[in-house]
Amino acid sequence: MAVTTARINDASYALSYNGSSWGSATELELAFGGLEAVSCPSFSFCAATGHEAEAFTYNGATWSKPDVIGVMDIDAVSCASASFCVAGGIYGEAYVYNGASWSPRHELIESTLASVSCPSTSFCMAVSSVAASTKFSSAAFTYNGSSWSAADNIDGNSLSSVSCAGSSFCAAVDVVGNGLIYSESSPGPSGSPSSSSPSSSTTATPSTATSTGPAIISAAQLRALLLGQLVPHSKAAGIKALLKHSGITLAFRAPEAGAETVSWYEVPPGAKLARKTKPKPILVAAGHVRTTASGMVMIHLKLTSAGKRLLARSKRLKITTACTFAPAGGTTLKVSRMFAVSG
Repeated sequence: MAVTTARINDASYALSYNGSSWGSATELELAFGGLEAVSCPSFSFCAATGHEAEAFTYNGATWSKPDVIGVMDIDAVSCASASFCVAGGIYGEAYVYNGASWSPRHELIESTLASVSCPSTSFCMAVSSVAASTKFSSAAFTYNGSSWSAADNIDGNSLSSVSCAGSSFCAAVDVVGNGLIYSESSPGPSGSPSSSSPSSSTTATPSTATSTGPAIISAAQLRALLLGQLVPHSKAAGIKALLKHSGITLAFRAPEAGAETVSWYEVPPGAKLARKTKPKPILVAAGHVRTTASGMVMIHLKLTSAGKRLLARSKRLKITTACTFAPAGGTTLKVSRMFAVSG
């Protein structure tokens, strides 16, 4: 089963594959936006999640109506059976499906949960992007069917995907091409791994290779790295906090020397970010930073006067964040992503 990310004519679509050919697209009724992830543990069950915390289930013949289970986009989902799924959202929250309904949100980290893998009903692993709460590291979490482990800070780059063959083996990759391996030599109760550190029974280390020069990051890797850092997840991103501090300071992991500009816009219906349209996008906040080497830097986004007025009269506001990164001596890259602020 595959699902479409973009909303087309206020709908998203699912397409099934029967082993030899793809079927026609099935339209899913959407309240807000497109879908991001799908998982099918059997021919007769799938779960899909996407924008604005919408979730759907498939019974082998038809898709359910949308169920809004959280706050914002849910980019990851993995199901071990028709009665057990785990989903991860962009605010670092996890949700568990029991065959009938989704659990309330359980916040694991102030960062995006980029990927989830559940090889069984007693073991799942979720990985995140970098976060200030983990001192600018990305984290891995395990779930034993009833509780989550503490954050295990395993990488200095944002993790993008994880896949587990069982409770004793998982492989993950980050946005700059490192591979990491998880192994568990002595499973704990219920087949779940212990919460010990990587130096004991658990290992999760980046793969290494002999190199005669600096690592070369591709345009695709750079794009993924930037996209993984565009959405703020701390409480400082709430409307009241933004107004109190006249903006927000964000952590940015620069892959190399260069200059980065981040701008937040409110894009009214009918407006286009990259085009001269009426109505025009409203610049809410902007910031700029220049780096002389790779590493973590802080970038302060200052609210504009228009941004302050807009936030002051809003309870919830959709923001399009646009980032321009100009590597020293390289080609400038532009990326954008949508998120929402509230509170």
